[in-house]
Amino acid sequence: MAEQTRLHIWLNLPDNQDLVSQFHNLYIAPKVRNSGPLETSLGPGVWISDNESQSEASQLKKDQDSAIAALLQQCIAQEGLCIFQVPRVSGFAGHANPWAFRVADCALVSSTKSFLSPLQEITAPSDSTNTLEGIFKALDASIGAIISPLKIRNGAIDKLEFELTRRLSFPFISPEPIRKRRICFLTWSRIAAKRAAWANAKALGIEVVVMSSGAWSEDDKPPHEYMMDGYIEMDMTTDDGFWRRIADAIKAYPDPIDGLWGPWDPFMVPAAMAARDLGVYTPEPEAFSISTNKYRTRQMLDPDEKDFFTVQSLKELESRLQSTKSVNFPVVCKPVAGLSSWGVYRANNAPQLRDAVQKSLIVSQELPDLRVVVEPYIDGPEVDCNIVLFRGQALYTEIVDDFPCSADLAEDPTGKLFTESQAAVPSRLPENEQRAITDEVVSAVRKMGFDTGVFHCEARICNSSMEYTFTKGATIPDLEPIAKPKISEDTPVYLHEVNARMPGPMSSASSIIARGMDFWMLGVLCAVGDWSRYEAFSVPFLHPEVTDHTWLINCIVPVDLDRIKPLFPDHPADQLAHQAVDSSYSPILELAKTHPHLTKHVARHHVYIEPATRLGGKEGDWLWTMCMVFHTPHSREHAFQLAQEFPEVYEAFVSDRYGHG
Repeated sequence: MAEQTRLHIWLNLPDNQDLVSQFHNLYIAPKVRNSGPLETSLGPGVWISDNESQSEASQLKKDQDSAIAALLQQCIAQEGLCIFQVPRVSGFAGHANPWAFRVADCALVSSTKSFLSPLQEITAPSDSTNTLEGIFKALDASIGAIISPLKIRNGAIDKLEFELTRRLSFPFISPEPIRKRRICFLTWSRIAAKRAAWANAKALGIEVVVMSSGAWSEDDKPPHEYMMDGYIEMDMTTDDGFWRRIADAIKAYPDPIDGLWGPWDPFMVPAAMAARDLGVYTPEPEAFSISTNKYRTRQMLDPDEKDFFTVQSLKELESRLQSTKSVNFPVVCKPVAGLSSWGVYRANNAPQLRDAVQKSLIVSQELPDLRVVVEPYIDGPEVDCNIVLFRGQALYTEIVDDFPCSADLAEDPTGKLFTESQAAVPSRLPENEQRAITDEVVSAVRKMGFDTGVFHCEARICNSSMEYTFTKGATIPDLEPIAKPKISEDTPVYLHEVNARMPGPMSSASSIIARGMDFWMLGVLCAVGDWSRYEAFSVPFLHPEVTDHTWLINCIVPVDLDRIKPLFPDHPADQLAHQAVDSSYSPILELAKTHPHLTKHVARHHVYIEPATRLGGKEGDWLWTMCMVFHTPHSREHAFQLAQEFPEVYEAFVSDRYGHG
């Protein structure tokens, strides 16, 4: 008879854990044949097997949870480690799968499994785990599990213990029952591509009602297929009556709505007005009217309008250039109501400014405000500053390095774009400069009238001790110390804009991977006024000096309309703007066969098709706009190497398959 498989179990004891951790980690690994007892920092293990004749052994019960049994079998097959997480405290699940956003991207973890349902009551086992009976009761009480490829050897469990404690030390288990809530999410038609925006609401036990335009067609799946609990058909025209239509539709909905969320600039003011009318949480509409308007933002920061001006036509620009008011070049021009970096250009002199304003005006024709703002170009490292505010207090802040784009690097910036090229977390700027940026940005957000919410802001720092430098042989720059730092100790911060919303999905993914911060989830909790969980989930990973390094990359590739139309069989050509390419067509799938050493580091990837005019191109041309996030546990240098090598490979593939040929 073949020898029965044995498992070796350790339980981390409370005195080995930080007090903020709400879990015991129950480690299980296959016994190596003829191996002796293995001592770890957690104490001696206990051997168990499914052979009842063995001393100190216990048989897995036939009614043992099938998921637990399956994980044990996976552990045996892979000869790795399985870690069951046993609650130390009783309460209620604040999230149905915290492992998905706190652990799954860890390099020491191959997979995770949650045994929870949203808002489920959790009961910590009361029996001692010093006996086999206690261990099996702990298994029954476990609420999630992790599979690791690490082999049993001295130090393996110590590494995992450190990472799991670092990542899961946040108050995920609520001591009080959590009230079920319902959110109304405002978006445009073609909502299939938007469902990721509200997917995490389901894990929070928050029902999702989507308000959008266009009835469901015969080919559309029912709402529950899009992770929705309800749908409100609505005219989404952002006219003066929009907020009233929103409020009336919510009042007519058969179930109560606890919050509104439309995290895109055109929806923010009307959604806030409707929320105020409905009596659900919202910042004041006036605060949004400032943050969504680049002229009003500049006016708030520079009330005397010394360093900026607006124009609505080339004739108006010419009058300004001929006036006694000087224009201090270099400058940047951008649509007052612009989105992202569309229509943003740099100019070093008057002829370049005429060209830049003309291009910006083309973009502004599609926007509610036709004006273009002209402001100083700041020569210094650009950053994103992400903030979580609660009643005026900054619960969390982070600085993200934004790399120079083509408009920064070009000697002649005519037609060059400010489209984000790359971004890295964590920042390489020194701590004092990061604090200066954070202090300035938080102050500006409060000055706008906000005291609570998630904010994605963009700024530059002057007189930095760092600058972007191309090292020998490099195709992209990175921040390096300036050889001869400026004597001035003053490091003024120039705020570009405040986005009163979370970062985009890819930028947010970088923060999830590196810091454990899910800004989209926090946005949902803020919208429904669930403040206990909003605070609980604003806790980042411990030990920020130990971090995964993430690198966001954008690639823009011209494509042929006839070659991309088969990717969108249900979309007319005039409706392809900002349509997401389905993941089944992802180039990553093909490139994984030829470049696995690169694709294994791709954590997130998405593609939108855009008309070239939005990025300064010709009418009728189309662009493949890709954004992806790399991650590596090794170093910024390793992330930098990946960022140099992969874009060239990716762009060549897309050009060959979908380009003009």
